[in-house]
Amino acid sequence: YRAQESQNLILVHQQIMAIKKTYQLEERERKARDELVPQEPLKINPNRGPRLQNLRIYPNIQARGRKTEGDLEAHVNGFRFAVKKAPSADLKHIDILYRNIKHAFFQPSNKHSNLILLHFRLKNAIMIGKQSTRDIQFFLEWLEDGESLMENKRRNPYDRDEIEDEQRQKDMVGKLDREFKKFCDKVQELLPPYDPSNPSGDKIWDWDIPYVELEFQGNPKNSMVELYPSLHCLVHLATKPVFIVDLDEVDLAYYERLRPGNSNFDLTFIYKRFLDKDAKLSDCWERISNIDVRHYDTVKEVLQKSQLVQFEGPQQIAWNNVLKDYVKNFDDISADGGWKCIFTGSDDEEEDGDEGDEDDGDFEMSGSESEFEESEEESEEYSENSEESESEEEELSDEGMDSDEAERWAEEEDKKAREARNAKDAGKMSKPDKSDKKRKHDSSESDRKNKKGKR
Repeated sequence: YRAQESQNLILVHQQIMAIKKTYQLEERERKARDELVPQEPLKINPNRGPRLQNLRIYPNIQARGRKTEGDLEAHVNGFRFAVKKAPSADLKHIDILYRNIKHAFFQPSNKHSNLILLHFRLKNAIMIGKQSTRDIQFFLEWLEDGESLMENKRRNPYDRDEIEDEQRQKDMVGKLDREFKKFCDKVQELLPPYDPSNPSGDKIWDWDIPYVELEFQGNPKNSMVELYPSLHCLVHLATKPVFIVDLDEVDLAYYERLRPGNSNFDLTFIYKRFLDKDAKLSDCWERISNIDVRHYDTVKEVLQKSQLVQFEGPQQIAWNNVLKDYVKNFDDISADGGWKCIFTGSDDEEEDGDEGDEDDGDFEMSGSESEFEESEEESEEYSENSEESESEEEELSDEGMDSDEAERWAEEEDKKAREARNAKDAGKMSKPDKSDKKRKHDSSESDRKNKKGKR
């Protein structure tokens, strides 16, 4: 079939793709709602509880990138975030129960971020808008983007106005940090006990503050970010998407690309859930790449305090294949020692390979016996010749003089021969030539004849 107007087919194709996209979103939302764990209703505190105003939420529930603002308030058994200018009636508030929170992070202001934030990692996902999530964050930007651009301009350190502005900004940030800290302390008092039979015992969770002094940089998701160890996790919360590694769920930490000459290395975490029956192996491990080598000792010390199994190697590893083989041969590998069997076994194989190479070298040596025998015969002939020369020297020395006397005697003979040669040369120079004698004799005869004629 050939259409006369191509625009009609293009329009139909666009409509089909839009319907397909809508169906996929609805199917994803329906599946997410089916997987939700039912939660008890929030118990509202009749008296006004701890509250933080004008916070923003992540993930955002507003359309077209508009930021969602609201107030976070603590109630009897959970938090409620009241949304300002909600896009729909079912998004006027978001409830988070205390017992559904697995990790609660409080990150004050620092030099790497302009955010003061509270982040919650949930045990069971909840719906925010049309998507389910286990990570919810409430944050406040103490420095807007426009102000941060203005801060990049060159400042005069002696300008009193600028000094006062900087001091006011520090005071404002310090006040915001204190307000967040006060809110966290009051919420800690409202939390139910971990053991209901012991009301004065430990709470169901404590606020976890990342250790800024142990900060290091790495690349967990296609960008270099600052990573902070905390009491139970390794986190990056300032930029989105957030990165959280729950160290209690990690089965193995492996350092990759650790070899002389490398300025950085990679760190891979293997989660315990890779042994689950329905686990997707590609989601059971995470890698942080390009960590500077100078942070190696710090990272290793942090992970040792968490009592993690740690190994290291010079190459990157295809973890999907390793985990697949581990699950397939789980009983044999577990009986042989688990991860220790895999990584130390490879080293033993390399050593065995080196020993095999040495054996091959011995075999090659034994295969060249003829050459070795020829070299032995040559060495024997040389030794015989040297023995004969040595015996001749011994006979000469036995006849009269030793080596020193022979040298002196040779020098004296050379000296005598040299003196005789010089004397002979001197005699030749002093002896008159025969032609000269004849010439003198002829001249004397002519003179005698001349005298006789005169007479």
